[in-house]
Amino acid sequence: MLAYREQMGAKLWNSSDNSGQVIVQHTTETESGNSSVIAYLEETQRGSYQTMIDFDGEEVRIVPDDRQAWAAGTTGNAIGLHVCAMGRAAFSRERWLSESDLIERHAMRYSQWHMLYGIPLVKINATQVRNGVRGVCGHVEISNAFGEVDHTDPGPNWPYDVVIGRAIELVNGATPMAWKSVIDGKTYSDDDWKSFVDYHLWRLDKLNTQAASHAGLDTSDAALKKL
Repeated sequence: MLAYREQMGAKLWNSSDNSGQVIVQHTTETESGNSSVIAYLEETQRGSYQTMIDFDGEEVRIVPDDRQAWAAGTTGNAIGLHVCAMGRAAFSRERWLSESDLIERHAMRYSQWHMLYGIPLVKINATQVRNGVRGVCGHVEISNAFGEVDHTDPGPNWPYDVVIGRAIELVNGATPMAWKSVIDGKTYSDDDWKSFVDYHLWRLDKLNTQAASHAGLDTSDAALKKL
């Protein structure tokens, strides 16, 4: 199994939740490894992501899913779950595809966020991001959607088709018993699993209500009873 660990002691996040509208892909713009990049982030307090994934497939959790990472400007932080790949936006498609462990771990992350929060496994553009469409995008789409930042990662050659395609395969092949053994590299007891599912069903309901309210829909109990 690909390695997973947590390093959240520095609390590199805003206390508010994010809306879970989009999965946002980033690149580190270095090849120095997770430990080096995270040490820099902790020292400077200038950025963070929910998770980072190294060339060997190691994933490090830096920010909880229910907090805002410091990753893509005020709006991007508020709407996204952010994952950062070791590497550079200038990499070729062939270079990315040669990093099979990194690609596999990204597919696992996409699939888990899809199953937890219902984020569609589909690539969306900046206009769709700005209009509240849910899906997968890059830092560049956040930049172009809101104009708060100017980053262009993960670059034009990030293989969204391969990562999303593999994520869909993982979702289609997943069962609750198999899934619970790979969530963030941990194994859950049946009681843990029930609590885990109950919590995320509650959170998904909250996110759906927030999205409906943002769209101007009536989310009162009386209105919902008419459905």
